[in-house]
Amino acid sequence: MTTETDKVADITVVAKAKFFIEGDDTGSEYLASIVEYQGIRWLVANWIESPATGKRTPDELIPMGLLPHAALQDGLVQLGTLIPRELLTAQIPQKLRLVYGVVRYPGVVHIPGPGGIH
Repeated sequence: MTTETDKVADITVVAKAKFFIEGDDTGSEYLASIVEYQGIRWLVANWIESPATGKRTPDELIPMGLLPHAALQDGLVQLGTLIPRELLTAQIPQKLRLVYGVVRYPGVVHIPGPGGIH
């Protein structure tokens, strides 16, 4: 049986964060992984999965130190703030990147797609 930790390249998933999304009228509760990287805990905003290997690598990371939160049971963490939906997209606006301290995981190499037909 493969666990989530097995599929993540050189990074350890240590918990799951429960949170609500700002402006979500359904009141749904969402989950995201919390990883430990270089001794710091981070909320994973986005993952990239390799089609060839099936391994997932964090793309964007948010430092947990900037998010109010409380530890719950069973490896869950409750965030104490509403999360903007744009913070969990592939194209995080620069203003949110600055406010939330978002960084790109250094193990990710971004290669632009085809620019046109030759």
